[in-house]
Order: sequence, then structure tokens, then C-alpha cells
Amino acid sequence: MKILFVLGNPRKSGYTQSVAGHVLEGMRDVGAEVDVLDLASVDISACVGCYSCWLATPGQCVHRDDMGGILERLYACDLLFLATPVYYYAMSSLLKTFLERTLPLTSPGITMTPLGVTRNHTRDPERWHGKALAYLAVSALEGGRNLNGVQETFRLTANGLAMELRGELLRPESYLLEFSLAKPRTIGTITAALRSAGRELGAGQAVTAETARDVASSLSPGLEHFVKYSAYYWENAVALGSHATDLASVQSRTARDVRILMSEMARCADRTATARLNLDILFSFTDIGWQCTLHVDHGTCECREGAPAAAPALTITTTTTTWAALFTGGLDVRQAVLQREIVLAGDRSLFLRFHRLFPPPTD
Repeated sequence: MKILFVLGNPRKSGYTQSVAGHVLEGMRDVGAEVDVLDLASVDISACVGCYSCWLATPGQCVHRDDMGGILERLYACDLLFLATPVYYYAMSSLLKTFLERTLPLTSPGITMTPLGVTRNHTRDPERWHGKALAYLAVSALEGGRNLNGVQETFRLTANGLAMELRGELLRPESYLLEFSLAKPRTIGTITAALRSAGRELGAGQAVTAETARDVASSLSPGLEHFVKYSAYYWENAVALGSHATDLASVQSRTARDVRILMSEMARCADRTATARLNLDILFSFTDIGWQCTLHVDHGTCECREGAPAAAPALTITTTTTTWAALFTGGLDVRQAVLQREIVLAGDRSLFLRFHRLFPPPTD
């Protein structure tokens, strides 16, 4: 299986690069022959719509740049895989320019397609026959209508190039992938599905509906949480100033954001274990000077910023690092309490039941 793997992302430290990397690994797992084309590193001029490739020099563009050799790489592949960030509800300008410059692969004449729209003739049907296309679109926003435009564009692109559409991979909420502490299972599912998609495509198969669904798994339980988590992410990025251009720095800072962890703790509170409780638990994080209250009310739980109006049933004073370690099971709780890394005031029995009241997120 010969694959032309096209990266349409201008930033190489971003989410499209890392997400696409899992797909690439899957393709190589099954021994596919993958030719990686990074559009940010080649010289491709914009199509000027002169139709010289149809009229003056059939099959050859008026521009003398890297696209001539790339067209030969297109002819050599069995599958064209396109990876792009979603900009303004569409593909990147790098990828759009690349696709526009495939006009020399077509010739005058109109053909009706399986989707019921028209396209131009294929210039060399024998060399082009049997080719397939798959794509990955990585978006910062949620799924649904935010991705309808890019999805429809790729479907029409495959249709217009007379290629079988073999895989549609949509990865919304990209920067929420940093919240591995609060979303361990879902992020594991997404990563595994991306690699599975690569294996399926690398073996000459279409991406299964189950794999595509897992790739697109939501990381926020609803719009309210998405808006809140997005605000946390950008607050961390803004705080880093010019260093925020280094995505790894933003990722590290965001992953340690205890506000996300506390919000997920409240959301995942065990309804049965908290059914008889009506109380407040105050958390005071000394390293960041931030407090929040878990308000438990007969099976429901809400994370509120600041201290409660009345005295809390339990106050837990610690650092964000210590609490994150406890939450992930990487801390000896007894030693942490004895060494006052965690200071308790109030009903200590609540703390002893914490693992039942607030089990680690399983989604």
C-alpha cells in the first residue's frame, strides 16, 4: 500500500502534527509505504486559473515550482491522506493551494459523479484509476456544525478527483487533549482510535464507523464545560506571554490546572455514595492562592470558586501538585497527612471516604 501523507499544518508543534502522528504510526505498523509531504516545507505557488495546463501545455502548470514533482508522487500513490487544522471552518490555506494545483490532473470535459454533481475529466484515467482519499481535520471548537463545512469540502474533493473516500477523521476540541488527568480513558480511546485508523488505511481498508466515532469522542460533557475549559486553556496561554508560542509550555501548564481537575471531580461524584450528604468541602491550594468548594447536595455536586457562605464540613489545605499526585494514585496519603503536605480541618472521616465519594474520572 503506497500512501502520500500530506501535512497541511503550518505549525509543527501544534495539535494537528501530534494527532496526525498517531495515524502515521498506525500506517507504518502494518507495513504501508508512506511518503510524507509537508506542505510548509515546499514551494507551491497559488493557482492563477489561467488554464495553461489544459490549453498551452496540457498536463503541465505554468508555474515552475515543486508541484510538478508532487503530481508524480500523487500518481504513484494508492491513497492520498490529507491532514489539516480547521481554520475558519475550512482547511488550511496550505492544503487548499495544494489541491487547487492538482488541476493539471484533469482535462476539459464534464462527467456526472456518484454524488450527483459534475466534475472535469481525468487526464490519465489508467494511471489514476483506483485511487482513494482519506483525511484528518483537527479543530479547536466542538464537533457538529462547526465541522460540517470542512467535511462537505473533503467529500466533494474526493468526488471531484474521482477518488474513493476511504476515511473521514474529525478531531474536535483539540486543546482539551491536554486534560489527561481528568479524561484518562477518553484520551486513551482517542489515541488508540487514531492509530487504528492508520492501520486500517495502511492495510487498504476503509476506516470503520466505530474507529471514526472514537477519534471524534467528545472531551467536554456539554457546552458549559467546553466554554469553561476553553477559558482555562487560553488563560494559561496568555499568562505565558511570548512563551505561549511553544505549545509544550502551554500543554504543561494546562495539564496542571487544578481548576479542571476539581470541576471533573465534582462532575464525577458518586451519586450513591453522596446521596445522604448535604455539605461543603473547602479546598485551599496554597501554591496558587486559590480556593474552591465542592458543594454536595444529596447525590449532586457542584464546584464553586471561593469559600462557602457557612462553615465547611471539611477544609483541605494542600498544593496543586500534591493533590494531583493523590488523585492519580501517585501519593502515599497517610505520609502526606503526617508530613502536613495535606492539612485537614473539620470532619476527617469525609477525607477517609474520598475515594468512594469522588472516584477518579473513568471517562
